[in-house]
Amino acid sequence: MGPAAVAKVFISYTSRDRQWACWIAEALETLGHEHFVHEWELPPGGDIARWMRERLDASDHMAAVVSAEYLTKVFSGWELDAGLWAAVGGRTNFVLPVFIEACAPPKLLAPHALAVAGRADEAGVAEPAARLFNQLGVLSDAKARWAEAEPLMRRALAIDEASLGPDHPYTATARANLAALAAARDRGGPDGGHKKGWFARLFGKAP
Repeated sequence: MGPAAVAKVFISYTSRDRQWACWIAEALETLGHEHFVHEWELPPGGDIARWMRERLDASDHMAAVVSAEYLTKVFSGWELDAGLWAAVGGRTNFVLPVFIEACAPPKLLAPHALAVAGRADEAGVAEPAARLFNQLGVLSDAKARWAEAEPLMRRALAIDEASLGPDHPYTATARANLAALAAARDRGGPDGGHKKGWFARLFGKAP
């Protein structure tokens, strides 16, 4: 890309999501960034492990095109693990997850997903903000971390109601997740005895 490039971005994806990866690469190029896409650089029979290592070392960020399948594949798993270790090692904001479908993020990816959701929300971008907030809330709920889950789920519901309306399936899902969270807290939360009326505060009526 030459000296005008703003950032070098490694694009991690699985073959099923190739179109998404190519679209992201083209968008980055339009903005003046340099991208690394293995299918555009590696010749047949090339050393993909060496290419991954060299390109990740040279990158400023890694855009992870996250889908349910991405989280199960070997090569994308190697790339994601390497990116997360780089972030833990001090490369701030190195991993930039791009969720292209609903799927629960791995625990180590959750803080990066939360950062992306926050930035999208600040910019007024309903998607992926609502989906990420909802997924992260569900993840915290599954670990009985209700104090963390509640504001995430409530923000997801607020975004969906404003952008999609009260009757959209995504809005209904966000509302159902909040109801399930309320029930879980009332049954077994550490402060469950003080949670009478919690459901009413969320929905304006008692269960």
